[in-house]
Amino acid sequence: MTIATDVQAAKRWWSSKTIWLGAHLMAAAPVLEYARDNSTLLHAYVGKADAAISFCLGVIVVWLRNVTRKPIGKP
Repeated sequence: MTIATDVQAAKRWWSSKTIWLGAHLMAAAPVLEYARDNSTLLHAYVGKADAAISFCLGVIVVWLRNVTRKPIGKP
């Protein structure tokens, strides 16, 4: 394989389920923040750090996916 065929065979970011998971975790952060601040019913269930943790986990998942180059199993 040459570099050109490796690049063509590379998976695009929008095809990665891991990237989508990270994006959804980051998108959940403002929703959790809003629920914590404005919902008296959910206030007891949504902790103070849930939004920050959700966002940080999303960033970590996306970062790890981008730095990983080797497949898990046999290609």
